[in-house]
Amino acid sequence: MVNFKAGLRALFRTPGFTVVAVLTLGVGIAANAALFSVYDRLVLSSVSVPDASRLVALWSNNPRINFYAPFVSWTRFQELQRYARSFASMGVSAADTFTLTGGNQPPDQLTGQRVSGEFFRTLGILPARGRDFARDDDVPNGPNVCIISDTLWTSRFGRSESLVGSVIQLNNQSWQVVGILPPQLTAPFQQVQVFAPRVFEISLLTPAQIESGAGYSQPIARLASGVSIDRAQEELHALAVAYKQQFGGKIDADNPAEAREFTDSIVGNLKPTFYTLIGAVGFVLLIACANVASLFIGRLNGRQKEIAIRESLGATRRAVVTQFLAECVLFSAIAGLAGALLARMSLSGLRLIVASQVPPNTVFALNWSAWALIFALTLVSAVLVGLAPAMQASKAHLVDVLKDAARGSSSARGIRVRSILIVVEVAMSVVLLVGSSLLVLSFLMLQRTPPGFDPAGVATALVGLPPGTYPTKAQQADFFERVIDGLRATPQVANASASLGLPAAGFGVRSTYTLLGQPVMPLSQRPLANLQVVSEEYFATL
Repeated sequence: MVNFKAGLRALFRTPGFTVVAVLTLGVGIAANAALFSVYDRLVLSSVSVPDASRLVALWSNNPRINFYAPFVSWTRFQELQRYARSFASMGVSAADTFTLTGGNQPPDQLTGQRVSGEFFRTLGILPARGRDFARDDDVPNGPNVCIISDTLWTSRFGRSESLVGSVIQLNNQSWQVVGILPPQLTAPFQQVQVFAPRVFEISLLTPAQIESGAGYSQPIARLASGVSIDRAQEELHALAVAYKQQFGGKIDADNPAEAREFTDSIVGNLKPTFYTLIGAVGFVLLIACANVASLFIGRLNGRQKEIAIRESLGATRRAVVTQFLAECVLFSAIAGLAGALLARMSLSGLRLIVASQVPPNTVFALNWSAWALIFALTLVSAVLVGLAPAMQASKAHLVDVLKDAARGSSSARGIRVRSILIVVEVAMSVVLLVGSSLLVLSFLMLQRTPPGFDPAGVATALVGLPPGTYPTKAQQADFFERVIDGLRATPQVANASASLGLPAAGFGVRSTYTLLGQPVMPLSQRPLANLQVVSEEYFATL
């Protein structure tokens, strides 16, 4: 029978040893628990929609021109929505800008999205107040209706219950608020403040550009019951062939749609980094277990006489092994609690350090899955730490131990086991040290890579012009020229300019091109160029 009280007494008899061993193992458990909590929040739980595994994002993929992006044309989306049978529903969204005015408050530049009528139903999120977009809202020249976020409802309208059904001013036009979304909207829509219907009326593109097959909208689809993503991909391939035959003159004729898991399309780039870090902290825990096991074996030499006496009184090998494992379980439980405390402290500090790198209101905490991981790591650590000392203790011969005790010598077998543990520990430490050193070196080199401009003192602002107020290109150009001139006249400003997108921000304009003197290829086969549209003095400003 396992005597846990005896195990506790054995640990408390050597408080110095216990504290060192608990902290050693606790740090390893804390590192794994903290990293898993961050991984769970940013990767596993980044998307909070019902049945997220059935939700897919549709990307355009054309390896020939190195084009792979989460955008499709409006025409292709309509064809997919009309003929695809692998999806229970399909929606689409596209970024747009809105300026909110009125209410005796300064104008607000809002982050907006144009969405199709099925968008929220496909996503699985419906307004908490009011209604969703209706079919009649998503037609050409349909009514100006919008759905706003809970954040905008709180910050601008003070959570007024009468807002639903009332009219607000967006882009100097009257829009009726028909719904308010629930708080904490899922990624990647946390920052969107207003949603409007009619993706085909986006202000950033002209009707001619939309008609030509420009890829600008982001479709999402929910797989039908019993349909796998591979089966859906086969249907998308067949539909791409039919699309090219019917719309060969459009620029996206050779850009077939490809289905990706919605979650993976958002956090796919984070996974390799986390897998590397998880492997590293796993090595940290193994090294900690090897360290503690070595300490237990060293401690075992001082208990050989105790074990011999127990065996002489009739204790079996199984009883000795069980008792040692019980002590290790108690020890690991204490280390697990210490690790949980250290992990909570680490997550609190980490949130402050990376606040600017993660979505707002992101909270790192030990949820039930993290506690389950701590429990599992505690049990595994108990076995790893206690098995070798327990087996070593059970193999001791009574007569030899008493002779060794009389001569004051130590067990050669214990020395061999400790030597093996030390070799394993050193080997894992070298692997971890080399790997972590390379990661740190690569990170420092990336941080020190010159961006091509001096970012010190550069401030930016997003400005979107209401098309109703500035309908022509000349009026839009005149607005920006006056803003730039006004900024340059400010004493605190050395220079000013404008650009469509920021350097290295991943946002820009793509355009097909043809080399002068070369045969003109069909529109869908022309290569694409990334364009950065800028004003005068742009390079001087940077």
